[in-house]
Amino acid sequence: MTAVNMIDCLEETKMIKLKDILKESSPGYENRQFGDPLPTIKDIAREHQKKKIKEENLDEGPDADLFKKLSKIDDQIVKLMVMYSKKADTDKIAQSWMAGLHAKLKKSGIKL
Repeated sequence: MTAVNMIDCLEETKMIKLKDILKESSPGYENRQFGDPLPTIKDIAREHQKKKIKEENLDEGPDADLFKKLSKIDDQIVKLMVMYSKKADTDKIAQSWMAGLHAKLKKSGIKL
C-alpha cells in the first residue's frame, strides 16, 4: 500500500471518541452522583448478573414449577425404593408401579 493510499484510508475511517461511547445512561452510571467513584467492570458485571438472575426467575413459569415438584416426588420414590430394597422385590414393584402410572397418565390425556 502506498503512502497516498494509506492517507486516503485513514481519512475514510472515523475515529470513535470515548465521549461518544460513554454516556450518563451507560450501565453503572444511572444512579451515580457527583463525587461518587466511577463504576468498574466488576461492578457492571455484578449488576448484569443480578438482572440476569431476576429475568431467569421471571421466565421460569409453570413448566419449571411443575418440573421442580415432580423432581421432589422422584427423590421420595427413590428413598422409598432404597428403604424397602432389602424387604421387598423393588424391581418388580417399580415396574408394576411405572406401568400403572403410564396407564393413568395416558388415560388422563397426557402424551408420553
